[in-house]
Amino acid sequence: LGSTSAVAQQSPGAMPGMGAMPARGGAGQGGMVGGMPRMMAGMHGMMGGLMGPDADRIFILEMIPHHQSAVTMATHALEKAEHAKIKSLAVEIIRSQNWEIEHMAALYRDWFGGAVPIGQMPAMMASMGMHPPMAAAKPAHQAFLEMMSMHHQMAVMMASMALGAHKKPELAALEQTMIRDQSREIA
Repeated sequence: LGSTSAVAQQSPGAMPGMGAMPARGGAGQGGMVGGMPRMMAGMHGMMGGLMGPDADRIFILEMIPHHQSAVTMATHALEKAEHAKIKSLAVEIIRSQNWEIEHMAALYRDWFGGAVPIGQMPAMMASMGMHPPMAAAKPAHQAFLEMMSMHHQMAVMMASMALGAHKKPELAALEQTMIRDQSREIA
């Protein structure tokens, strides 16, 4: 149920379009609040790339590590949550996100002639406080539902923005699936 072997493991550095993110927010500010200005500037650059001429490649480069972060959060929820419905949701997220990671990695290899380069979304999410341990002060199920909802909203937004820019119909179909499934999981 863990992360996929088709994509290289994450390492420190800059995510395409995002720039390097510190381990925590700016001076005296931690987590999401302190990192918000840098995150928003980076998101603007990334979102522009999702609608540009290189949209197919950029979408895959950004969405694979985003999905890997969701798998990490869902794995944490599966281990820590007490409610059967939360565990069931976590298993479904792990299954679907890993399948999509493998599918995007295969598309990338076919279209761009090599393995997917290492991305940095998990490092950015960790710098914003969106990576396990998820809000240790809250019950695991509550933290998971809050964090995964925000995480899925970002994926839905990315897929929606990129949907019209792709040249490859296979990727547009995958984005429609992501929008549908992750919107259902948010609800």
